[in-house]
Amino acid sequence: MEHLEKAKRNKEILFNHLLQFIERCPEWITVVAFYSALHFVDAYFAKLGLHFQHHQERNREVEYSLPDIFLAYYRLYDLGVNSRYGCIKDNPTSEEAKDVIKEDLPKVVKFIQGLVH
Repeated sequence: MEHLEKAKRNKEILFNHLLQFIERCPEWITVVAFYSALHFVDAYFAKLGLHFQHHQERNREVEYSLPDIFLAYYRLYDLGVNSRYGCIKDNPTSEEAKDVIKEDLPKVVKFIQGLVH
């Protein structure tokens, strides 16, 4: 339940507060979107007794256990990593940020909610 609470909180902050900055700071949109997706995924894995310390471990398990959402999840992960650790030139565009908000995050959320409820 803690992961679901965190996932929903991140999603709420993203949609209720951060989207107004999507043109100026698309990188932070993708970071918060990724961490929302991460906590949704972790909520599912926690139900199975699985907990991860590293992104690579989680990514492998998502690819293996949740192939229907792997591409969406990995895109969120990849843009989030570029946003956090890359230079400004590595930041996603506002269009990429809009795509993950409209496509990737909802796909992950809907799929995981179907599994955890």
